[in-house]
Amino acid sequence: MDKIKCNIIQNHNTKPVYIYYDNDLSLHDIQVFKDGIKELLIKDFRDGDVISMSSFFIKIVKEYDKYVLYEPNYNSFPIQWTRGITATIDFIRKQKYTEESFTEYIDCTDITLINQSCIIGIDIDHNTKHFFMDRAEHKDSDSGWFIGDSNSKLDYSDINNLKRVSIFEVMQLTNIFSWFINFPIGYRIEFFKKLEDLVVYSAANEILKVQENSFLKEMISLYSK
Repeated sequence: MDKIKCNIIQNHNTKPVYIYYDNDLSLHDIQVFKDGIKELLIKDFRDGDVISMSSFFIKIVKEYDKYVLYEPNYNSFPIQWTRGITATIDFIRKQKYTEESFTEYIDCTDITLINQSCIIGIDIDHNTKHFFMDRAEHKDSDSGWFIGDSNSKLDYSDINNLKRVSIFEVMQLTNIFSWFINFPIGYRIEFFKKLEDLVVYSAANEILKVQENSFLKEMISLYSK
């Protein structure tokens, strides 16, 4: 792993912050991350502080005489923090590229945080193959997302067939959910677990077209093999 020393702490903080990341991350991705962190760390911070970047979180941890950035282990629930920022950068990048993959502009400024809640069908589990996501009006810690099984035999209008979980918990089933969680109210996304047969409906119930040579087009092709 490479190490970058980030002299980005202002005010009375003088210690640098270290970030650890895998070698295959591009210098551009690292620079974008560093620029974002500069804005987030402009105020005083302490050991254990958690800050958000897009939908995701990083934690500031003091290791002896230096500060290091940690990220969640995205394959473990409850959250366990691990040194590094590789996965978080990858998730942020995939969100951005997904939002830019359509021929029409999508306003994804209504950010969903991974610790916010969503409603899912009680039959949603690791065996579910065909998902759909609907976003409704929301407030406070509710993201507005409902996630169900397109082939479910349950009546989702029955509250007994529903449960509330965090977005982070849903990501344990497939992290593809995180690519779309900033899509606007009224949108609907349908996909198989490996992204085949992706269909995205706008709030006007129109099917959105994926651009050729886009990130999503490439991912659909990759997952369909």
